[in-house]
Amino acid sequence: MVKRRGTLTSRLSSKKAGCGWPAVGLGLWVCLWLGDLFFGPEGRIASHAQGDAVRSFVYLRQFGFEQWASGDFPLWNPHLFSGTPFVGSFQSSMLYPPTWVHWGLPLAVGINFELAMSLYLLMLGTFLWARGQSLSVSASFLCATIAGLGGTVSLRVLAGALTVLASYAWFPWLMLGLDRLARQRSLGAWLLVTGAAAMLLLAGHPPTAFMIFLVLGVYHLPRWVRDPHRWGELGTLLLAAVVAGSMAGLQLALGYDTAAESIRRSGVALDFATAWSFPPENWITLWAPTFYGDASATRVDYFGRWWFWDDVAFIGVTGVVLAMVGGLGGRHRFRIQCLALVAALGTLAMGSSTPIYQWFFDWIPGFDLIRAPSKFMFFVSFFLAFLAGLGWDLLQEARSLKQDREGDPTSSPERAWLARSSLLSLGLGGLLVVGAVWIGSGTAQGDLSLLRWLAPIPADQVARAGTARQWVTMAASALWVAGGTALLLSVLLAGARRFQVLLLGVAVLGCVELFGFAVTHRGGVRADAGMRQRLGQQRVFDRLEGLRLMEAGVASNAPLGLGIDGVWGYDPVVLERYATLVAHSQGRAVEDLDNVRGAPPDQGSRLLRMLRLGAIVQADPAQRTVRVEWPGGALSRFEFVSEYQVENGPRAILEALDAAPFDPRRRVILEQAPSVEPTGTLTDASLSVLSESTDHVELSIDLDHPAILLWTDSYSEGWQVEALPDSVQTEYRPQPANLALRAVSLEAGLHHFRWVYRPRHLELGLMLSVLGCVSYVFAVGVWVFLSFRRTWAEPTSV
Repeated sequence: MVKRRGTLTSRLSSKKAGCGWPAVGLGLWVCLWLGDLFFGPEGRIASHAQGDAVRSFVYLRQFGFEQWASGDFPLWNPHLFSGTPFVGSFQSSMLYPPTWVHWGLPLAVGINFELAMSLYLLMLGTFLWARGQSLSVSASFLCATIAGLGGTVSLRVLAGALTVLASYAWFPWLMLGLDRLARQRSLGAWLLVTGAAAMLLLAGHPPTAFMIFLVLGVYHLPRWVRDPHRWGELGTLLLAAVVAGSMAGLQLALGYDTAAESIRRSGVALDFATAWSFPPENWITLWAPTFYGDASATRVDYFGRWWFWDDVAFIGVTGVVLAMVGGLGGRHRFRIQCLALVAALGTLAMGSSTPIYQWFFDWIPGFDLIRAPSKFMFFVSFFLAFLAGLGWDLLQEARSLKQDREGDPTSSPERAWLARSSLLSLGLGGLLVVGAVWIGSGTAQGDLSLLRWLAPIPADQVARAGTARQWVTMAASALWVAGGTALLLSVLLAGARRFQVLLLGVAVLGCVELFGFAVTHRGGVRADAGMRQRLGQQRVFDRLEGLRLMEAGVASNAPLGLGIDGVWGYDPVVLERYATLVAHSQGRAVEDLDNVRGAPPDQGSRLLRMLRLGAIVQADPAQRTVRVEWPGGALSRFEFVSEYQVENGPRAILEALDAAPFDPRRRVILEQAPSVEPTGTLTDASLSVLSESTDHVELSIDLDHPAILLWTDSYSEGWQVEALPDSVQTEYRPQPANLALRAVSLEAGLHHFRWVYRPRHLELGLMLSVLGCVSYVFAVGVWVFLSFRRTWAEPTSV
């Protein structure tokens, strides 16, 4: 008897099919998506011209790995914010292994490799998790494609959000590990959970890590409650958390020390936490992603709330229809919980638009430390992708049901889902086409009320006829494309009842939708775009000679690439003392100065003389003009001060700094009396810098009278002063000066000491990381040994 080979779709839907070709196929998606950027001669990266990669990560990677290659692991960044923690701010990701490719790759190639690695890990992990949920190979592949190419991920590529994508990559691996631990508490599953958790902590974006751990808890809680051995499983998970936290101990310790001094140490206000909420009207972007606007590598024509790459949740018309089919008719133990997760996380993503988020903000620890609830839409898209895979398997099953001997279809209810999904797609397509006609005809004739209702943009923009026409064109086109796709999908689903190959056409259509959107919205600008924009300002930079630059307009980390110092920068973590001083100099609140939410400093102030402000540059790319202001009167890097005044609290200090007679060259505001009282005016003083790096400065000073040394860099508790053997003074006590700067009191005589940046928990974090990594490697060795022993113990067939 000869067995028939199964059809292509039956082989793809087999639960026992291998995973080799899907793993290759997912890699092919990434190669087709980003591959040409690796070999282009111009050094382009996948990012928007104003994305985070161009404004921040290019400079962070260049600075960090150039310093590391020279033998200096930089804990401190002296170039931004008048000095700020580098590794402790997390975004540098210096301890995240995938970034170590910058040791051997050109900068642009390394950035693209980071993105490609994150995307592939995300899609491969999603595929394996879906397979573990008993979806077929083809359904798992489709699920991974939707999760990886959908708007919540592909637009993060356009945004250049390297650390967010790196964090997303480990979410499905943690889900996979939790599932395996729930089935059997094996060492391999524990290693997977522990390793993925450690990598997530090192990836460089704590808010996203917090969201991931929250979602994982909600995902795993129902199964944990039902587990009769739940306390044993909890112990296993706690051990994994301890080892993972220990492996990331150095990063966590430095991050904790930095956070304790940053503007977020005591939480943020509700309006800040709910900034970048997902607007309710943007749910339409699930199938019409450009309804509120579009973006290219250099332009963003967006008419909705917040930002284009934060508020588009595109999974494709095919993805939406399949998710609806899977949610309504799929037979899977996780279906109901998945629907509940989509509803709950979608509500959280809307942030300020619902009262739910405020309850979480008030009662759940951690919600008052993060912002951008729209990032919860990644998890919504992820679980919708699973439902789409479930829907695909349901249609596969409906198509493969055999006919009886008379040739009549069976009456199984699954069989009806092909017809139902076709009608569902037809209805959706009809509504979208009607909507396209309605918007195109009504608003184009001058009715702006529809625009105000559907696209809540500022009234002055709505009033401009050109804006209305541009939005109408984009919105109507988006609906036409989505409607046409839905109608085509309806035809394919209807035809699949007779022609099996058309069912494969459904999957192809879904992949084409997603891949086309991802490729057209990947960006692609030169890694040195920021430097090229500033080529005409080189004379300004040369003239600074140790003074600092303040770029008014868009915050950027460009001073790192320029090799100069900046008053401001682009990072969500800013030391609180420094931010308070700079905000006061601009007449604003600290929240309005945040470089991510508000505007960077752009006005000169006599207080900024203390920060060595040398030039204010206002560039207007549209007009191709650059305005430079030279405030003058900046202090030197080191100043000897003979008078001091003690004030307590930021308000009192700022009032003293604002006082008319205050001269920062003669007097310094301290928070406690100095250990050495300055006496008289210096007549003979010398200072020499003997050596320095990012984390230390060695000084030799000779004074004829006691004085206070003011160092015009930002203060941090991690900066300590070490006396060297030939110094007249055996102990030095550094302290904050003028709220945000550094000072140390000196006796008369010859001083030889070293300022060193050594965060409080540096040694503890290093010890924990070594211990955690050694423990993890030992556990891996045990697992490998046991695996080989089981292999050897298996009887061989003769």
